[in-house]
Amino acid sequence: MEFQLSGLQREIVEGVERYLHNTATSERARVSLEREPQGFDRDLWRGLASLGVTGLAIGEAYGGMGLSDLELGFVAEATGRFFVRAPLGSTVWRAAAAIEQLGSEAQKRRWLPAIAAGDLSAAYVDVATQCFPEPETAGGRISARFPVVADAMAADLLVIVAPAGAWLVETGEGGVERTALETFDLLQPSARVTLAGAPADSMLAGNMPDSIRFLRRRAAVLTAFEQVGICQSAIDGALAYAKERRAFGRAIGSFQAVKHLLADMYVKMEIARSNSYYAGWALAKRDPNLAAAAAAAHLSAADALRHWGAHAVQVQGGIGFTWELDCHLRYRRAHHLALQLGPARLWQDELVEALARQREAA
Repeated sequence: MEFQLSGLQREIVEGVERYLHNTATSERARVSLEREPQGFDRDLWRGLASLGVTGLAIGEAYGGMGLSDLELGFVAEATGRFFVRAPLGSTVWRAAAAIEQLGSEAQKRRWLPAIAAGDLSAAYVDVATQCFPEPETAGGRISARFPVVADAMAADLLVIVAPAGAWLVETGEGGVERTALETFDLLQPSARVTLAGAPADSMLAGNMPDSIRFLRRRAAVLTAFEQVGICQSAIDGALAYAKERRAFGRAIGSFQAVKHLLADMYVKMEIARSNSYYAGWALAKRDPNLAAAAAAAHLSAADALRHWGAHAVQVQGGIGFTWELDCHLRYRRAHHLALQLGPARLWQDELVEALARQREAA
């Protein structure tokens, strides 16, 4: 197993980082938030599309680049280091994969090229993971109530997966009501979605339960990559502050207690990165150990972010809680990402069951 990035992977990541360095700043995110609190930065979205990010893992037959999920994971880590106010997680990590995995050929040809080109954004609902009631369907229409859906307010398409089926709902159609919510994560607005007999295009897959489990694990892996990127940027910010801030005539980073906090944060992050990279490899290779790898990546990344949340703000003192610093933006983002994948106990159970299966097989 090779953990060194290939020349192509490094070129892709460096290109994305160069673009985001000047365009995905906290200042720009704050301006976008003030102008369109329930939307996203569409210029940034189009820029990412021009780099191929929105179609990176979409098949070439549907307008994408046809690269593997591992390359997409490295890009997710890169985006996590910046303040990307765009629906990458909902549209690229989740919705596009669901359409490609579950959709008919006609559905793929209709929606995937638009996603790859950056012309369409989507919101994604995993009914079982998010503990929502099962939708009711009849005659090509769907009724449901989803209390919180990330990126739903500005989405063109709603992708719904549930134990009983999967559907595509155009948000501009009748029967779709969206109510903006004031939520914890300022970079990714959410909405309450009510469907009252909305037109729904059913997606049919050969083995729906297995496909949905795969999509859930894929989302966990890509989100773990993104969380590692957030950890890296948070530690970089805390380290820079510790070097600059002085107390009692010395930089606070010279104090042993602060050194220990930063070191502990770094160790947690590297554990999460190792688990994420292995899970990314398992995802790209469709390895039999993907279930355990995805659960471990998600749990370790969430643990690293919780640890960072408890200590990075502490390193930056009282000012870390204020709007003036970027620390709290990352803190909010980190906790929202962890919640989108369902309760931790679900992933703990998944990990234990997967490890038990591995032991039985051995």
